Amino acid sequence: MEIKLTQLAEDRSLFCFSYGYDLEPLILSIVQSGILHPLLVRKQERKYLLVSGQKRYQAAKKLGLTEVPVQELKGDLLQAFQVVLLENRSIRDLNPVEKALAIRSLQRLKVADTEIISVYLPLLGLSPTKDNLDDHLSILVLEEAYLQQIAAGRLPLDAGVVLSKWQVAETAELLKLLVNYKVNFSKAKEVINYLDDIKLRDKLDIGQLIRALIGEVPKNKQMDQQFEAFRNLLRARRYPHIAQAEIKWAANVKELAFSDKIKVIPPKDLEGEGLTVQLNIKDKQALNEQVARLSASLAQDTWDEMFRSV
Repeated sequence: MEIKLTQLAEDRSLFCFSYGYDLEPLILSIVQSGILHPLLVRKQERKYLLVSGQKRYQAAKKLGLTEVPVQELKGDLLQAFQVVLLENRSIRDLNPVEKALAIRSLQRLKVADTEIISVYLPLLGLSPTKDNLDDHLSILVLEEAYLQQIAAGRLPLDAGVVLSKWQVAETAELLKLLVNYKVNFSKAKEVINYLDDIKLRDKLDIGQLIRALIGEVPKNKQMDQQFEAFRNLLRARRYPHIAQAEIKWAANVKELAFSDKIKVIPPKDLEGEGLTVQLNIKDKQALNEQVARLSASLAQDTWDEMFRSV
């Protein structure tokens, strides 16, 4: 059957967990072929409660349609929700924000957490653990900008869980930083982890720390170079002993006075089995020259310092 769009009522707190979607392909499809699948509704006094078909409903409103095809569902609210969940899962994988919204809806429908974990988390493609339940629910306190990035897969869920424990002012300051430096959100996880480690260790306000480090960044560089400078300052704050060791390493390499044909590369974070010597040569004569230069440099105490540092 068809009903007027004005007869539809929404309960976004229960039945709307589509998030981070693009309506344009659906709008184009409706223009070309109409609404192929009826919206699922429940009779509610003089109106119909929209149960499933949120995207179709939004597209119909954008197109100025006055009527839409619907199919009426029987049963209680939980049964209706189960239909919505199964319908969505049958056509696509839900993103982390949608899964979180579905879990919250189940709680609002008075489903016990133990049942959500054992029955519904597997339906959502999640392992049935309390941590999964808590982690997904925790991100719903985040600003819209972060939720959009998590939904799009550009910010990992675990980074969102970390941010959910920060103050609103702190997440706002971080967002300003990422936008200002045009940082790809998929690369932001390292920065978030550094900041969170410092916050826990030093009991610092993240907003103040970000502003202080930005103040040390040279302003005469390109934005990507400014962000790299910020990242290095942050890393040095997180791992001061490594930062000091790297400064000493750079001084030792400079003291060896090699040309750009010889590179002495330390292990990551100066922790590993040893260092790497890289030769950039194009013929046998160049090889003999660089090997001779390396051999002559072994008389310097600098090498002993460098080997002791790794």
